[in-house]
Amino acid sequence: GAHWKLEIGALTELFAEQNFTPALLFDDIPEYARGRRVMSNVLFSPLRQALALGVVPSLRGIALLRETKRRLAELKPEPPIEVKNAPVLQNIYQGAAVDVCSFPAPHWHEKDGGRYIGTFDAVICRDPDSGYVNVGTYRVQVHDEKTVGLWIIPGKHGNLIAQKYWSQGKDCPFLIACGVPPSTLLASAVGIPWGMSEYEFLGGLLG
Repeated sequence: GAHWKLEIGALTELFAEQNFTPALLFDDIPEYARGRRVMSNVLFSPLRQALALGVVPSLRGIALLRETKRRLAELKPEPPIEVKNAPVLQNIYQGAAVDVCSFPAPHWHEKDGGRYIGTFDAVICRDPDSGYVNVGTYRVQVHDEKTVGLWIIPGKHGNLIAQKYWSQGKDCPFLIACGVPPSTLLASAVGIPWGMSEYEFLGGLLG
């Protein structure tokens, strides 16, 4: 029953400041059908971080840090496997049927410029020269039913790739994935060397 305008954001902030932060799942959002949900504070606990990393769920504090560092030290990139069918392909809308506003993107903070559907997201693009695929977490603002604004900090890999396209007078194709597995965020939100895809990094981290 929490409203998309400020209430979801305020509750998210309040619970994030607790010592034991629950993940929050919002449903029955005013103006939206039941089942159009928003989840927040997904990684705000050692238990959920351990689950996302695929390590023993009981690990906490220094023990969790040591296991993560061990995995990073021994990491061997593992490329993803392409599949023909996946749940993400079960509902496809194209052309006139596309309506970004059909999702309850929250207005998170009072002074935000609008509603953000992309905060816990994966923004995917391909380098036109090498074919290297980058996955980054960047903010995506809803402008209308078919338009979103994407903000990438200058110098981030996604921005460097976009600049290559733009310098040639071309549009840069992006794929914006919302509702990705929490482990994807652990890869896309950290600094990984240029040329190593976050997919390969995550494959190596999770084995």
